[in-house]
Amino acid sequence: MNNPEKKLGWDIITRLTHWVVAGLFLANYYYTDPGYNAHINVGWILMWLVLFRLAWGFTFAMGPNRIMNFIPTPKGLREHIQELKDRKAHDDVGHNAFGSCAVFLLWFGLLFAVFTGWCQDTDWGFENEVYEWHDFTVEYLWVLVIVHISAVVMTSLWLRINLIKQMIVGKR
Repeated sequence: MNNPEKKLGWDIITRLTHWVVAGLFLANYYYTDPGYNAHINVGWILMWLVLFRLAWGFTFAMGPNRIMNFIPTPKGLREHIQELKDRKAHDDVGHNAFGSCAVFLLWFGLLFAVFTGWCQDTDWGFENEVYEWHDFTVEYLWVLVIVHISAVVMTSLWLRINLIKQMIVGKR
């Protein structure tokens, strides 16, 4: 049975939040000074963007933009491994199971980074050296970003599809 939702692409909200979050994370990592207003404000904006994207994904989003449509499963992991072996991508725009895992790890990592960033300036956070948690989380996120970008490039080349273009224009 054909599912018309499967043919939908990335909507503008998904694409914009993806690229703005990516840009702001890189800006905060490379260009803002920790502890200063710009760094703190970018962190809060990142948190609100992730929460907005989650709310969008649970409410009005359709197709691959809807959270329930890309929860990773063991079956999905096996299917993606088979796609890689066969060098044949699935027909619809959407995350494979490994990409879905990365999305959730990045979202929750970003939220934890904001939480630890805020918490480190509290008495409890200062006493418990939460700045170390924050630093570790940000470095974990940076490694995850590198893995994500590498996987997108390698998967695009291996399966002969342009995943970056899909996240820019929304369709294959």
